[in-house]
Amino acid sequence: MDDARKRQFDAIVVWRFDRFARSTKHLLTALEEFRSLGIQFISYQENVDTSTSIGAGLIQQSCRPSHNLSAS
Repeated sequence: MDDARKRQFDAIVVWRFDRFARSTKHLLTALEEFRSLGIQFISYQENVDTSTSIGAGLIQQSCRPSHNLSAS
């Protein structure tokens, strides 16, 4: 992450999400930081590329906190 903060690259390509992060929380935290730094994230196996509008939308949807939608 130090190199990312120094903007030494523009994109990260991983084979699968689980090769990059050990937990969903770690993955989403890293993806949010990459987004704020303007670094694209590409997962080959999951076919997610944050440089595309669809890929960015998938990640944004995943990062949203879930809300309890049950009727009161």
